[in-house]
Amino acid sequence: MVPPGKREKRSAGAHHGLALGKDATTVDVKGDEMHRINCWEYMRCGRNPGGAMVADLGLCPASTESRLMGINHGENGGRACWALTGTLCGNKIQGTFASKLGNCRQCEFFQRVRREEANQCAGTKAILRQLAKPAADGTIP
Repeated sequence: MVPPGKREKRSAGAHHGLALGKDATTVDVKGDEMHRINCWEYMRCGRNPGGAMVADLGLCPASTESRLMGINHGENGGRACWALTGTLCGNKIQGTFASKLGNCRQCEFFQRVRREEANQCAGTKAILRQLAKPAADGTIP
């Protein structure tokens, strides 16, 4: 039994063949899972569905990339944004994965995900392999 005010850790299992973080999901005493923040929540870019900046900047691919659902405990690509083209950084839409990865590695959100997921963080190569698979509707990027 966990004393009041303390938290216990529970394993989250795996998704899409990628480890999602042994002992990475924080569970409060009542058993409710704590929310893992996605990039659009952390960055407050407003490019998520229903966001304030969608009309001006369009939907962010991280908020809609369903092939990455659950990766690093995120919604769609919300915790794997560094591997996606077209995300926002410094109020500018970023280009290809290869051209932006260096900047992403310096990003506070990237570092937060790595820290929260610890040694179970889905690596960039695994994320890119997942992106190479067909989407649920059968389309291939």
